[in-house]
Amino acid sequence: MNRKIWISALVIIILAAGGFIYKNRTSATAAKATVTVTRGTVLQDVSLTGKTKSMSRVDLAFERSGRVTQVAAKTGDKVKVGQLLIQLDAGELAAQLHQAQAALDAQQAHLDELNAGTRPETILLAQNDVQNAAQTLANYYNDAANTLADAYQKSDDAVRTKTLGMFSGNIGQLYSATYYTCEEGAKTDAQTQRGNADYILARIQKDVTDISATTDATEKERILADAASQLTLIKQFLDVTRVSIANQCLQNDATVAVYRTNISLAITNLVTAQTAVQALQQNIVTQKLALSKLQNTLALQNAGVVPDQIKAQEAQVASAAATVQLYSAQLAKFALRSPIDGTVTFLDIQRGEIAAPNATVATVIAPNALEIEAQVPEVDVGKLAVGNDVAVTFDAIGSDNFPAHVSFIDPAETIIDGVVNYKIVIALQTEDARVKSGLTANLTIHAQKKENVLTLPEYTISEEDAGAFVQKIVAGAPSQKTKITMGMRGTNGVVEITSGLAENDQVESVGLK
Repeated sequence: MNRKIWISALVIIILAAGGFIYKNRTSATAAKATVTVTRGTVLQDVSLTGKTKSMSRVDLAFERSGRVTQVAAKTGDKVKVGQLLIQLDAGELAAQLHQAQAALDAQQAHLDELNAGTRPETILLAQNDVQNAAQTLANYYNDAANTLADAYQKSDDAVRTKTLGMFSGNIGQLYSATYYTCEEGAKTDAQTQRGNADYILARIQKDVTDISATTDATEKERILADAASQLTLIKQFLDVTRVSIANQCLQNDATVAVYRTNISLAITNLVTAQTAVQALQQNIVTQKLALSKLQNTLALQNAGVVPDQIKAQEAQVASAAATVQLYSAQLAKFALRSPIDGTVTFLDIQRGEIAAPNATVATVIAPNALEIEAQVPEVDVGKLAVGNDVAVTFDAIGSDNFPAHVSFIDPAETIIDGVVNYKIVIALQTEDARVKSGLTANLTIHAQKKENVLTLPEYTISEEDAGAFVQKIVAGAPSQKTKITMGMRGTNGVVEITSGLAENDQVESVGLK
């Protein structure tokens, strides 16, 4: 019995001793869980989102206002450099360019004649040409009175006869339209312009009287120009009246059907009168130029040619050519053309509208030249610099990584919802057809990087009021609380150690934050 007791006691003692040894070994092992100070790389990354946008984006506008006569493209169209997008009415300027070109041709012809020299029979022919041209010009001036009289008759008939019954009222009073229409705006304009038409007709009638009484050619030209302007106003009245009675809600009205017929006839007759006046004006301009050319030619032929005359005529040719170039340049401003190869992403104007000066009416982008624009909070902007590498992914594409770099940091802040941000631009380093304008981009900017520096994981460091500390392992002795100095903190949990430790030192992984 005593022997069994002794054996049991011995077993208990052995087990107790084993448990004590195991416990001590486990504690020692836990206490000695260490991390080694190594040299490595510390990275600071800034994560943002941004949007892709075209680097070559051109917002297009006209320098002057004008009525749109042609829209030659639409949103989504692919266009080439120089391709017409929008055309404004440039009829008057085109006529001026035509006149300038005619003047240039005349000056050049004169120079050619000077260089060719003069013979007696040539002078005689030149004299006959001058006389014929002068007579033709005189005939045009003599036709002015009859042309204006006919224009007045057609205008009076259009306003007072062809619109008879459409309006009630008398000269000097406000006219009222007698018909019903859905186009109330056009109807109101027609009523107003009908009253103005009486005064316009009176002015045209005065032009007829004045042009018959004067013999001065310049005065006749002025009167013709004034009458042409008044005829345009009459045409506007007829046009707006036609619009006011053209609405579908009047289709079953027999009276309005007659009105429509009369207005169409009135417009046709008035256009005939306008065309006659404009043709006479153009004939006078052209004939004056022709006569001037012939007179200059005759004068030079009579005087004989000297070198100075040729030089002077060369200067005249150069001046006329400059005028042509000036009008050509001005005419080009009435046409909006694409300055780049690209895609029309915005076009907001229709034929017949009036384009306002300096107002964007079209946008063209080059689709393969893209960049990314993002906003950086002020707390992170100090970490960034132009040239920082950027890893880019797109939600619309997947996990593919696109290399890029920071190409621009705006020096001025942008306030967004009361928060200070700074705009940055990211340049993609490769082109990819999958990347489109307007995609959301996920950006990881490698803001700062330190290589070959002493590093420790952040979790091994205890930060206290007195500073940062680690439990340094000392061979053959308990670990020592050691003060260290930290440098850059990496976004990957690694910290730079600038003092207090050496490479290959070991510390316990018991840091507290």
